Amino acid sequence: MPPLSKIWSHFTKLGHEATYKQERAQCNYCSHKLLAAANRCEQHLKKCTKVSHHVLNEYFQQNQNIITQSSQSENSISSTSSTSSSFSSSLSQATPLVNTSIINFIDRISSAEQQEFEILFATAIFSCGLHFSFSELKPIRDIFYSIRPALKLPSRKKLSTDLLKHVFETTKNQVTELINSAESLCLICDGWYIFYLFFLYF
Repeated sequence: MPPLSKIWSHFTKLGHEATYKQERAQCNYCSHKLLAAANRCEQHLKKCTKVSHHVLNEYFQQNQNIITQSSQSENSISSTSSTSSSFSSSLSQATPLVNTSIINFIDRISSAEQQEFEILFATAIFSCGLHFSFSELKPIRDIFYSIRPALKLPSRKKLSTDLLKHVFETTKNQVTELINSAESLCLICDGWYIFYLFFLYF
């Protein structure tokens, strides 16, 4: 019988919820809800930005030791009918367990990097005149996920509120700084506007 998964010490089982046929679980660190399956929860734990490196190392190294012990147990059972010489030979040829940090295999991103990416992405959206729902298109999300899984594209709401305000204020300050540092200014108007003023005042 396979050992019980240790993942449930990091997740809370919620049971059945409305509109979901299967049982749900919630991450104890970021409160994210997902399918109550051990493999799904492990995938989320690797990408969760709220969990510490210490917890990740402790869980995945412990899980790796359990798998190794189970594999060694199966090998010992299958070799009980062999002679003692063949048994000792198989032990001498066994590959030693390498203690590798799980952090090397997880794509993580800091809050500062995420914020910088969102500002650059929003600036590109505004400069190119793209619609705010561009970041919610599945092909676009798939492209960014294949490049950097830890990156999270901003939603259309965030693009139209916080990021828009930030980019506007930044651009406004840059323009103001250029105007204040200029030795002379030139005001250019479109022809239709001058034509309109002419008939309005004359």
